[in-house]
Amino acid sequence: MKRLLVSGASGVLGWNVCAVGRESWRVYGVVHRHAIDLPGVTRLVCDLTRLVDLPQLFREVTPHAAIHCAAAAQPDFCQAHPHESRGINVDVAASLADLCGLAAIPYAFVSTGLVFDGTRPPYREEDSVAPISVYGEQKAAAERAVRERHPGAVICRLSPIFGDPGPARQALSSHGSRRCERAGS
Repeated sequence: MKRLLVSGASGVLGWNVCAVGRESWRVYGVVHRHAIDLPGVTRLVCDLTRLVDLPQLFREVTPHAAIHCAAAAQPDFCQAHPHESRGINVDVAASLADLCGLAAIPYAFVSTGLVFDGTRPPYREEDSVAPISVYGEQKAAAERAVRERHPGAVICRLSPIFGDPGPARQALSSHGSRRCERAGS
C-alpha cells in the first residue's frame, strides 16, 4: 500500500485528511502538541520546525505523497508572533517542498484565501496576491517558496474550514518533542 505523510494530523483539516486517506493509503499523521489516535493511521510526534529532523522523517516513512496541513493558522497569533509563526507557515512548507521534489513525489500545500485583500472577489488562481495580514503574507511567501522548490506541487487555497474537529479539541496532553518519533499506529 502506498504511504501518505500528512502534517498537522491533529488539526481539523489534517485529521479529516487522515480519516479519508486511510481508506486507500498507509497514512502517517504528524502531530506536535496534541496526541491523537485514529485507527489505521500511524502517529508520528514531531516538531516540524526543527528542520534538521525532516530528512530523517522522510527516510523513516519514505512517503509516496505528502500533504502539508500543519500551520499557525490563527491570524491574531501570527500578527503578535511573526517570527514564531513563520517557522511552521513558511520554513516547513519550503523544506517539505524540497524533500518531496528530491524524492519526485506529489506534494500538496494548504494555503489560504487570506493571500488576497478581499477587495475584488471572486478570485481566480492566476490573480495576484495582496495579503493584508502577517498570516496572509506568510502563506503567500510559502506559496512562492513551494513553487520554486517543487514546480509540480499543488497549492490549495482554502477558506475557513468547518466540520468535525477530530480529537484535537479535547486533547489535554502536550507533546513538545525535540525529535520525531513513532507513537503507535
